Amino acid sequence: MKLKPLDILFIEDCQEDIDLAKEVLKDEKIKNRFKIINDGEEAMSYLKKGRFSLKHFPPDVIVLDLNIPKKNGFEVLKEIISDQELKKIPLIVFTTSDLSRETLQKYKLDFRHYVRKSLDFHEFVEAIKAIEAQDQKRKAPLDRHPLSEDTLNILLIEDNIEDAELIEELLLMKQKNHWHIKHFQQLQEALIGLKRHDFDVVILDLFLPDMRGLKTLKKFIAYKNSIPIIVMTSLKDERIGKDAIREGAQDYLVKGQITSDFFIRAVEHAIERKKLEQLKDELLSYVNHELSNPLAVIKESFIQMREGLFGDINSEQKQFLDISLSSIDRLAMITEDLLLSTKLALGKLLIEKETFIFNELVHEVMETFKASFIRKGLELKSLLPDKEIKLYADRGRIGQVLTNLLNNALKCTSTGRAEIVVEERGDEIHCAISDTGQGIAAEDIPKLFQKYGQILSRNRKDRRSTGLGLFICKTLIELHGGHIQAESRLGKGTKFIFTLPKK
Repeated sequence: MKLKPLDILFIEDCQEDIDLAKEVLKDEKIKNRFKIINDGEEAMSYLKKGRFSLKHFPPDVIVLDLNIPKKNGFEVLKEIISDQELKKIPLIVFTTSDLSRETLQKYKLDFRHYVRKSLDFHEFVEAIKAIEAQDQKRKAPLDRHPLSEDTLNILLIEDNIEDAELIEELLLMKQKNHWHIKHFQQLQEALIGLKRHDFDVVILDLFLPDMRGLKTLKKFIAYKNSIPIIVMTSLKDERIGKDAIREGAQDYLVKGQITSDFFIRAVEHAIERKKLEQLKDELLSYVNHELSNPLAVIKESFIQMREGLFGDINSEQKQFLDISLSSIDRLAMITEDLLLSTKLALGKLLIEKETFIFNELVHEVMETFKASFIRKGLELKSLLPDKEIKLYADRGRIGQVLTNLLNNALKCTSTGRAEIVVEERGDEIHCAISDTGQGIAAEDIPKLFQKYGQILSRNRKDRRSTGLGLFICKTLIELHGGHIQAESRLGKGTKFIFTLPKK
């Protein structure tokens, strides 16, 4: 497609500056048509009558010198921003010095809207390039399908129009990539847009009309976890940025502190980091899957040997086979935890809900642990309602939560007992699993549910935990719309409490 020249209205009375501007645009091979007006009164007359009669109107950009005769640049600015049509035209203020913050606010300008006159006109060229690229993008039709490999598709979720325009201009200043930007002002609109478009990266404002703070990021990740996210906030507070990264963002930026090069680098690095993260998770998933079948074969062979199917064995051989079977079970559990956490991270875990009796599930899980608790000299108790409690959830996944929590109690308790208490509280099920084990320090409790946490096993001589069990419990409970928390004191035991909606 042949691009039309950029129509530039140049309001300037200094011929030397006009000639320099024309020269640098020619050097940069920016096609343009210049309309030059030397004073403010004639400029406003042209702008007001041009919408009705002039062929090349409106201009693609207005370049305005502040020091012009008859009506100075500030008077012209005031008239332009008060006109509903004229204020839509991109405008560059040409000045010999920095404008004060008060001036910028008064005339609704920011650093994008003015450039300082200099010998090399570098800022002028960069501003014109940005407007030219934005003008071309505005005229191009929206492609609802993935673009070519060298095009980056960007989802921008930002309710402030000026901030959104700034982001687009920062991207469009750089010609090394083709940027294709889709802008939404609300989170829900963006989530709907995800169904129709493919994106390489998301620029997400944390404070939107329909969602505020880290909840914005969490909701987006819960809906779509495969796209790298860069969060933006107007708060000059690194804490919220670091919290966002812990929740799954690749980077964070503070508005008002972003340059073009810095922003482009953040986008490119976020995409590469996400690719590496997904590659790691996919590799781990593949390795775990390939381990599962050999482990099952080895375990079955050991069981048959222990039962004497291949000949009589003595007590010492049985003891070694029991140790081997225990190690295989532990390895299988680690493999299953790694595989499940990978699926959760990639958003590929399916939740298949059904209605079942929660009391029965608790009894079944407890039965699988009875022998292990007895061997360790521990008591396993339960306190359940007499009536049946119906729950609509994924039976297998909730059983896995109970298994992980009971296994945790077994490993961390040397004397005493573990107990499961279940209650109905309105439309929720309340389940508490407590033990009389070593307990957890208060400062460690907030870290309990983090991925690869080793807090529980850190206080023991051996480290048999992957640090994934509690992370998996938290994620599965939250996928069901529930909540899990921990209460503990060193030397006094630990209690894990989770709630689930019954329907």
